[in-house]
Amino acid sequence: MPPIQPIRAWRYNSKFLPQLLQLTAPLAETLSQQREARLYEIPYHNFHISSPRDVPPYHNVSRRIEQWKKQGIILQDKLPALYVYFQYFSLKGSEKQFVRKGFIAHVKIDTELSERRQILPHEMTVPKAVAHRTHLLEATFMHTVPTHTFYTDSKMLLEQYLQESIKQPIYQLTDNQGTQHILSAIHDRKVIQFFQEVLRDKILIIADGHHRYESSQRFALQCRNQNPNHTGEEGYNYHLTWLTNTASNDIGLLPTHRIIRFVYDFHENSFLEALQTFFYIHPRKSLAEISFAQPYSFGLFLKDKILEINLKKHPLEEPNWNLPNEVKQLDLSVMHYFIFEKVLQIPANHQFNYLDFSQDATFCVREVQAGRAVMALLTKSVSFEQIYEICQKGYLMPAKSTYFYPKVLSGLVFSEI
Repeated sequence: MPPIQPIRAWRYNSKFLPQLLQLTAPLAETLSQQREARLYEIPYHNFHISSPRDVPPYHNVSRRIEQWKKQGIILQDKLPALYVYFQYFSLKGSEKQFVRKGFIAHVKIDTELSERRQILPHEMTVPKAVAHRTHLLEATFMHTVPTHTFYTDSKMLLEQYLQESIKQPIYQLTDNQGTQHILSAIHDRKVIQFFQEVLRDKILIIADGHHRYESSQRFALQCRNQNPNHTGEEGYNYHLTWLTNTASNDIGLLPTHRIIRFVYDFHENSFLEALQTFFYIHPRKSLAEISFAQPYSFGLFLKDKILEINLKKHPLEEPNWNLPNEVKQLDLSVMHYFIFEKVLQIPANHQFNYLDFSQDATFCVREVQAGRAVMALLTKSVSFEQIYEICQKGYLMPAKSTYFYPKVLSGLVFSEI
C-alpha cells in the first residue's frame, strides 16, 4: 500500500466547540443540497472552504483560509497524529445500531501508470467536478474532506489501538440524522509505525470521494512536472483519507436513485412507446408495490404514473454496447444505456447535465409531483462483492453508482500538503 503518513491537522479553535455541530456537515452530494444557502449563511461553516460558492476566482477561497488562520478560527495541532474516527449510525427501517471504525491519515497517491495500483476507484467521475476540485487544490494546497476508503484485514490487527484511542475523544457529535461522530488521535510513533507496516501492501478501494482523489492525482502530476527536484515525498504526493476495515465494519451501502430534471422536447406518450422496445411496463398503485426482485428492474415515476419496468432481454445480448461484461450487468449501466442513451437519446458524456441524485425514494417522487423534475428512476443498491470485482479487474461503474451512508463529517480535520 502507498505509505501512510500522520498529519498535523488544522482544526477549529476550541472556542467553537459549543457550535461545532453547526460548522460541520457531510459534503453536499446533490444539486438540491448544494442550493441550501442557509449553510453558507453561517459564519465559518466549513463549506466556505470545502465547497465554496464564490469560486471562481479561486483566490477567494485561498484568501479566506489565510484569514481563518490569522484570526485563529482554525489552528494547527502541534504533533503529527493518526486521527481515529468512528461513526455509530442506524439505517432507515432498522433498529440495529451499526458502526464504522477507521482512522484519518495522508496516503500516498498513485500517479505512475506503470506501477501496481493500490488505490482503486470503483466508479466514473464527472470531469467538471474533478476540474473544480483540482482548481481548489491549486489555490489552497489544502485537503478539506477525507476520501473514504476500504481495506481488508481479517486479523483486525489495528482494532485494539482504535478502540483504546477512542476512549479519549477530541470530539463527540451527534448530527440531525442521529449519527454519532467521534474523533480521537494517536500520537505514539511506535503505534503509527505499526499501522504503516500492517497496511503497507493492502489494497484500498475508494468508497466515497472519487472526485477528490482524482483531483489530487491531477494536482500531484502538475506539481511533479513543475518541480525539477521532485522526490515523491513532497506534500502534494499525499491525499487525506479515512481508512476503514471491511472485516470489522458495517458497510452502509445504499442505492442512488436518479432524478431527471429536464429533457428537451419531452413527450410522455412518445417516451413510453420507445421504452416498450426494451422494457416490460407494469403500472403500480404505490411505491411499496415496486419490486426489485427480478434482474434489471426499476421504479419509474412520471407526473401521474407509478410504473415498474423490467428489461426484456439480458444486457449481454446487446451486441453494439462497448463495455466489459461485468459492467454491462450492473443495473445502473442498464439504466444509463437503455433508458438515457437509447430511449431519451442523451449521449453518455452529457447525461449528468440532466440528472440529480437521492437515496430517498419519497423525495424523488415529491420532486416529480411538484414539477421540479420530469421523471425519477429508482434502483436497488449494488453489492460490495460487485464493487470488489469491478475494482479488481480495473473497470469502473457509472458515476454516482453507490452511496455509503453516513458520509464523512466534513470540518473535523483539514490538512495541508
